[in-house]
Amino acid sequence: MNYSEYINKNWIIIALIFALLSGISVWITISGFILLAFLISYGIFKENVIILLALIGFLAFTGEEFESYRNIINAVLFIFLLAIYFKKYGLDISNYKKIPKELTYFLFLYFASISLSTIFSHNINLGLLVIVRSVLFLIIVYILYSFIQDKRTLYFYLLSLFIIIVIIGSTLLFDFSKTGFSGYLLKGLVNRFGGIYGNPNYIGLLIVVSLPILLALFKLNIWPGKQKVIILSLILIFEVIILILSDSRASMLGTFAGSLFILFHINKKIFIRLTLPALFIVIIIVMLAPDLQNFLDIYLRLQRINNREIFWQAGFDIIRDHPFLGVGPDMFDKYFYSYMPSFVNDIFASGNWAVGKPHPHNFFLFYFAENGIMGLITAIMFFVLFFYLALKSIQRIRNNDPDLYYLTLGISGVGIGVFIRSFYEITGILTYGYITRDLAFWIIFIILIHIYYVSGKSVPVQNPVHIKKTEFH
Repeated sequence: MNYSEYINKNWIIIALIFALLSGISVWITISGFILLAFLISYGIFKENVIILLALIGFLAFTGEEFESYRNIINAVLFIFLLAIYFKKYGLDISNYKKIPKELTYFLFLYFASISLSTIFSHNINLGLLVIVRSVLFLIIVYILYSFIQDKRTLYFYLLSLFIIIVIIGSTLLFDFSKTGFSGYLLKGLVNRFGGIYGNPNYIGLLIVVSLPILLALFKLNIWPGKQKVIILSLILIFEVIILILSDSRASMLGTFAGSLFILFHINKKIFIRLTLPALFIVIIIVMLAPDLQNFLDIYLRLQRINNREIFWQAGFDIIRDHPFLGVGPDMFDKYFYSYMPSFVNDIFASGNWAVGKPHPHNFFLFYFAENGIMGLITAIMFFVLFFYLALKSIQRIRNNDPDLYYLTLGISGVGIGVFIRSFYEITGILTYGYITRDLAFWIIFIILIHIYYVSGKSVPVQNPVHIKKTEFH
């Protein structure tokens, strides 16, 4: 195939610029080759495949295994998405896709909160970096939102997310295969697996934002026949295994809550058939099976739950001393050790600190401690916005579009799961523009935003379709 017919003069100029800059840094040379490869791929496959590759790059290849290349990968992918966007929509603002005014108000609140906190922070440069990173992240999110045209695009985004989960989950299974069950429980502790990303909590987050939607897909008319049920069932089993091996307690709790929500609304009989036996089994284990109870204690790391009180208390103490403006964006860890008991500081000084960058293990405490009262309001209003958009969308499309109705129910389940998880983790929502941490959830969020925006513009059908709550086929 003659690739030159797919590359116009604009792309050639970009490639030449990278070639001329190659003498400055080898990374610029590598970036140029990667970008050129994407440009050629775009010319051949157009935007859908390239978006898939970009999402895979953002979410699967920016973990600990690729930490040295993370910035270069993100930069190249960002430049390319931006180039595709302007190539498609140009510079005429009237062509740009609108966003709901409610989201605009929230973004104004968000940037006002972190900007005000930055002004009075002891590290203004770090605050400015947070603002810039947030802007770049939201540009990526908006570009992905702009590419949504119809249901097929929505399904394509979901397919991309499941492909990413399969990629990362497969690497997790590979890690597990190297140790086996003998290495799973090591000296009374659970050997957690994080796969190619290296962080088990991130793996758990992917399941929280996907499994409730996966349950909803059983009701969608994506394609007829038993193939849909078989494929979705296999993915469901795969995700459950991945969640178990990641041993992310907050994600398990969120996934369980979100899944119960969608099951209850899809079919109450299935909800009862699953919840009652599960409750019975738990009671039996607690009362009659001490060995299994001991295993669950080890697996759920119940002996370490009190450790989080240290981080929660640090959050409350920082809020007590900085209630109005906070300590500044991304500054919690800089103050953390000043509020810690002496034994925690001794552990840190010994070099055995293994929990990473400390945070208050609560999304609301995190925003309150770093951005003051406006930060707390921002954190609360984010979920108010999410559930408002979900509720309004459900009301609008309930009798008009069964597929979007069930999809929105699934997204609502994701919101419930992420909300519950936010009381134990800070990542996966709006972590100041960290792409790998937050983008998976925002893929789901922009689908909801699109449904809300389109449903608000659509005219109700004359003969509404009444949805019957039947069992999975």
